[in-house]
Amino acid sequence: MNIIEIKNLTKKYDNTFALNNVSLRIKKGEFVMIVGKSGSGKSTLLHLLCGIDEPTDGIVKINNTNIFELNNKDLAFFRRENIGLVFQSYNLLPALTVKENILLPTYISGRKKDNLKDIISILSLEDKLDSMPYELSGGGKQRVAIARALINDPKIILADEPTGNLDSKSSIEIMEYLKKCNKRGKTILMVTHDNELLKYATRIIKIRDGKVVESKYEKKNNKFKY
Repeated sequence: MNIIEIKNLTKKYDNTFALNNVSLRIKKGEFVMIVGKSGSGKSTLLHLLCGIDEPTDGIVKINNTNIFELNNKDLAFFRRENIGLVFQSYNLLPALTVKENILLPTYISGRKKDNLKDIISILSLEDKLDSMPYELSGGGKQRVAIARALINDPKIILADEPTGNLDSKSSIEIMEYLKKCNKRGKTILMVTHDNELLKYATRIIKIRDGKVVESKYEKKNNKFKY
């Protein structure tokens, strides 16, 4: 079952293509790594998938809904219900505690907090709920950002360089948490520059100059070749 379908997706700035006629299908439950050089169009693709940027042309369907046919209010609602966003810069609110940051999407959506205990257990945040963001390490902040992305129980997690600001140990911890989320049925699309993390993927998509040049993988000697 395809949870995401992208057809002829194009994003153009003046005479420059950030994405150029990209078509992809992502199946439910995949863990997809998006790789490529800086400026290749990786982050642009993620921003279009969650609707925080608009394409010049093309279609993005999530669960058979063409998200760019929705008005702004309906798109915001659809995003809250279906997509969890994780960014490299964490984007935590400094005046809120860890618990308040995690629960922020539920305040906006009005949804119940039934899965809070489960999420903080998966992410080992039980003893950090009353802490302020400035008291956390980089890895701790990213765990909070992931918990916030999961609190509304989204079907899809979009992660843009979530380990980019972390040391090796914290990066591995974050990837293990994302792996657990994937095993619980979440579809994950993650942008990365780090080839060491590709082993967590079930599929690798390579982008060059705004075009998908590869979307196949071969697992050999416990490593992906692409």
